[in-house]
Amino acid sequence: MKPTPNELAILAHEIARVYGTLEEWMIRRIVQRLMDGAPDLPAEVEDWRIEKILASASFRRESVAVMRKVLGDIPPQVDRMLYHTARESVDGGDGATLQEAWERGLIRNMPQPEMAAKTTFMIEKLKEQALDRMNLVNTSMLTSAQQKYINTLNVAAGFMLSGESPHVAMKTATRQLVKDGLTGFYDRAGRQWEPQSAVEMILRTTGNSAANQAAFTRMDEVGCDVIVVSSHLGARPKCSLVQGKLFSRSGTTKTVKDKNGAVWQVGDWNKTSYGEPDGILGINCRHHIGMFFDGLSENKQEQIDETKNRERYEQEQKQRKLERELRKAKRERDVAKEIGDEDRARYANAKVRAKSKELRSHIEEFDLRRSRVRERYYALNPEHLKEKLDFIDPYTNEKGFLPKHAIIDKSLTIAKGSRIRVVDRLVAEYGGDPSHWHKKAGRILSDKYIHDVHWFELNGEQYEVKLKSRSLRK
Repeated sequence: MKPTPNELAILAHEIARVYGTLEEWMIRRIVQRLMDGAPDLPAEVEDWRIEKILASASFRRESVAVMRKVLGDIPPQVDRMLYHTARESVDGGDGATLQEAWERGLIRNMPQPEMAAKTTFMIEKLKEQALDRMNLVNTSMLTSAQQKYINTLNVAAGFMLSGESPHVAMKTATRQLVKDGLTGFYDRAGRQWEPQSAVEMILRTTGNSAANQAAFTRMDEVGCDVIVVSSHLGARPKCSLVQGKLFSRSGTTKTVKDKNGAVWQVGDWNKTSYGEPDGILGINCRHHIGMFFDGLSENKQEQIDETKNRERYEQEQKQRKLERELRKAKRERDVAKEIGDEDRARYANAKVRAKSKELRSHIEEFDLRRSRVRERYYALNPEHLKEKLDFIDPYTNEKGFLPKHAIIDKSLTIAKGSRIRVVDRLVAEYGGDPSHWHKKAGRILSDKYIHDVHWFELNGEQYEVKLKSRSLRK
């Protein structure tokens, strides 16, 4: 079975959040560069403006260098995400059901344990497409930053020429920049996507495509014609029309029986919204498909009331909107603090509290799943895991992992140098001066758990990272 929508969302978010921190860095650098050397007299404003326009090329070069450094590890992460989702999609099937289907003559072949060459080729193509689209986001973000630099400069110069002090002019001019942010891309409807949201959408869609195409390839391999579509409350309008139902990929099968003898109608997959951007298995779709064998399988998908589904869809859309507004308010607050705009910082901080309260109330009122990772706002270089951490829960024996680059919250040094009991072994195995070694602890937060991790650190490199405990979030 393919990874759950929440698992895919977490994987996509951990990669895409880098774009959020990069956008925040670009906005801060625009503000810092324009505030540096602001003129004291109105007569100096035009010379200052020209000087800053010429310096925009330097800002672009600096931004490109930072993007290369920060985004350099993205391609292999995308590669791992796609192979993980495809592998889970073909490995998670019911082997006993396939064996019985083979014995009954319902399939022509038993699947091979490894992924088909067609699936591997498909993953490579999907990765190329995803990286190409992410490069378009990179270009759009860079172009947007350069244009916002010039626009903010011209607005500030206008205020200075009208008699405002440089400090007041810069505070006023940067407010719109901070409020609007940078552009990741514009969709066909003309809607502006912020970089992080754009990349999350690309990764979720590509991850879903990898899982679903791997499943289709496995169905071709065994000769399965009838599929069942998963269901969940809050499906998009076109998806809601087909979720929980059975379909024939060839369009030739009209009815099937389940293992209990009940007759199910089978629709024509070719007449659904499959292949449309907002259709089933399309952009941002959270559905998956599975095999259905006549007389052997069961349709265990919940049959969801259309009215309830539409209401939940609208509730979740509002939740996403409130999460975006909360992240922007946090950014507005932090940048205002940096440039000394105390009035704006107080205003933005009040907005953060109000948006947080509104979001919590909305989630509680409609019993929605809270996604704390979507509410977070990160600095450019937060402390994070340098490598993926696999673990077995010490109490439940449940296998799990924390992804590479997962944010470590509230890290602290708990021992240093000779106070580390095993410092001699660390020096012998990894090198370094004993006084430079640190033993550190921190928390990694997911939507459901708090993970307490410990590790040793030397010159910024992490060694022997371990999960000490895992507890449910309250």
